[in-house]
Amino acid sequence: MNLNLDDRYRIVSDEYNFILQKRTDPSRGPNTRKGKKLNKTGGWKDVGYWKDLGQLLLSYSGQKLRASGVANMEEVYRLLETLRVEIRAIGKQCVTFWGKTPGEKEDSKDCHHIHSGTGGGRGEER
Repeated sequence: MNLNLDDRYRIVSDEYNFILQKRTDPSRGPNTRKGKKLNKTGGWKDVGYWKDLGQLLLSYSGQKLRASGVANMEEVYRLLETLRVEIRAIGKQCVTFWGKTPGEKEDSKDCHHIHSGTGGGRGEER
């Protein structure tokens, strides 16, 4: 799985986890030498690992909200509404990816938790 959430975040997966990654500037940091881009992950850093996609999306929403610099409740509401629309689009991508509607089957790679807001996984932020 490889789903771009926006220009700075994406979701990838391995056999056991959903992984939230954040784009890094490959021209900076310890993986560079003399201005050459040496970032071995292609400019992406793992933010955390989740067994449940819904919990990953909650963490993503929280990170976006904390980084937004919103100044009042109206701005918070607008940002949360934008995130809700983005998360619905991710649910549609899950249907395309797995060929089923969210909630059709309950397992660790199911999209059901996107819409229900429940979850059993726990993200480990780095």
